[in-house]
Amino acid sequence: MSNNKRVERDSENEEAIGSIEFRLSAGLKPWDGDPEEYCISAEGKIKLSVGDESDPDAMATAGSLNLVVIKMPNAIDDHVNLKQVFDSYSEDLLDIYRALFDEEGNIKEELRIECVPCDIAFIESITLKPKHRSSALFLQTLETAIAAFAGQGLTVAYMRTLDFDDNEWTKCGFEVVPGTMVIFRDGAKIAPDRKAG
Repeated sequence: MSNNKRVERDSENEEAIGSIEFRLSAGLKPWDGDPEEYCISAEGKIKLSVGDESDPDAMATAGSLNLVVIKMPNAIDDHVNLKQVFDSYSEDLLDIYRALFDEEGNIKEELRIECVPCDIAFIESITLKPKHRSSALFLQTLETAIAAFAGQGLTVAYMRTLDFDDNEWTKCGFEVVPGTMVIFRDGAKIAPDRKAG
């Protein structure tokens, strides 16, 4: 799967052409209530055009990203415990569950998340090679991953993964879970003009 997108760069005001080539891993249905099966991992290679736009082979790998999509609606429909789904993937994801959900397994009311039940995309990492590092490409990568996997859903990450200051997170639609290092973006709250971008 590949997403091509033309973007304006922050500092140079030049257009960049690129794509993210995703590789997914998901078990075949039926999942039979196995918590691990409700976590679909995706690895992406960030590719940038390095030559003539008409030559599809003139692409260089600029970096990579890793994410996992938690199929929350499927787990609920199959009566699978969501905490077990998060725990089946990693300790980091279990900590995110604890940040978002209360003791009864409901999204914490104080977070005012509107998009549930929905798919939840956990951005594990975004890594750019030194010569391709720029905030514009980082944001392009982040927005493309969200559009591909959680446009109307919930996106979560750790602050360390999205190495922005608070103002950058807010501009991208993220909020901080109070008292944690977890940030989230509710796709149901994003303005229509941002969704179109």
